[in-house]
Amino acid sequence: MITRVEEVPLNDYRQTVKLIFEKSKEYTGDITSLFSEMSPIQFFDYVAKLPYKNDPETRIVNGKVVEGMELVHRPSIILDPKWTGSRDCDDKTNAIATYLRKKGYTFRIHVTGRGQEPRHIFLSAKFMGVWVPMDATYPGNKFGKLPYTPVYHKIFYEK
Repeated sequence: MITRVEEVPLNDYRQTVKLIFEKSKEYTGDITSLFSEMSPIQFFDYVAKLPYKNDPETRIVNGKVVEGMELVHRPSIILDPKWTGSRDCDDKTNAIATYLRKKGYTFRIHVTGRGQEPRHIFLSAKFMGVWVPMDATYPGNKFGKLPYTPVYHKIFYEK
């Protein structure tokens, strides 16, 4: 059975951030020994190579058509290379957050945009006292490098 982290419309990026912080605690069991044995760079590279696919533009929820719905899938789904459903920036961020939590690393979540609006989410982790960006959204993204300089940028820490 496929289980998603959330199947209700997330109307605000703050809901997505909160959900990732909460669910990364709940789903640490999704990070199997195969993934636990990877270094942060190896895990990042694995996630970055997984295909990117936007969430569907519309979905039926409780018999109603909902447009612009944001879905956040649990790591066991996102990390499955056979998964053909949506796998976007919040999904990859959730998988990495869960991995980092299981391994004992501190992380924070970034919401960014090339313009004045929030359009993207990724995280950074603290390694040896330094915050390192981990944006695995697209295969060309590199560990420790931001793919662009955001105009809009908010950083969230776990409370």
